[in-house]
Amino acid sequence: MARRKFTYWNRKFHIYLGLYFLLFLWLFAISGLVLNNTGWSFITSKPVDKSVEFSATTPADDGDDVARALDIMAQVGITGEMHSINARVKEPYDFGFASIRPHAFTFVLVDFDEGIANVRVRKRGFWSGLGNMHTFASMATHRKGMSRDWWMTKLWSFATDALAVGVVVMLGGGIYMWWQIKPKRRVGIVCLAAGCVSCALFVVGLRLLFT
Repeated sequence: MARRKFTYWNRKFHIYLGLYFLLFLWLFAISGLVLNNTGWSFITSKPVDKSVEFSATTPADDGDDVARALDIMAQVGITGEMHSINARVKEPYDFGFASIRPHAFTFVLVDFDEGIANVRVRKRGFWSGLGNMHTFASMATHRKGMSRDWWMTKLWSFATDALAVGVVVMLGGGIYMWWQIKPKRRVGIVCLAAGCVSCALFVVGLRLLFT
C-alpha cells in the first residue's frame, strides 16, 4: 500500500514539477546555447558606451568601501550587482567601482573634492545579456567580503538553486519509475551507463585541464 502511494505521488510530482520548471529549463537551454556560441551572427553585437556626469556627495559611512559604493549608486540612480571596487582609480578621482547587469556594465569614478561622479555604461544586445545570465549571479562572490546586494541577483540565484534541486529530485523519481518497468531495464541500464561514462570523461578532462 505504501509503495503504491509513493509511486502515485512520485508520478504526480514528476509531471507537475516538470511543467513548473518547463520555461526555466528552456531559458537555461537557450541562454546556454548563446553563451557557448557567441560567434553566431544574430548574437554578435558591438557594445555601446555612454558616459554621463552626476553630482555626488561623500557618503556618511566613509570606512566601508561596499557601503560607500552602494551609497553612490543610490545617489546617481544605478541598479545592478556590485562587481569590483577601487579598480584602477586614477587622479583626479578618489573612488571607483563597477556594477553589472546581464546586458550592461556600469563603471563609476568619483571625485569627492569636486562632488562629481563620472558614470560610463557599456551596454550589449539582448542575446549577449541572455548568455550572461549564466554567469552574472556569481560575480559578487569572487571577492572576499562581498556578497550579492541586488534583489534581482538574489532572486535569480534562488531560482537557479531551486531548479537544480528540482531537476535532481525529478531525475531520482525518473530512475525509480524506470526501474518499475521490467522490460525496459536492460535498455535503461545501457543508456544510464553510457551517460555515466560520458560524464566521467568530462569530469576527468576538466580536472586535468585545471590542475
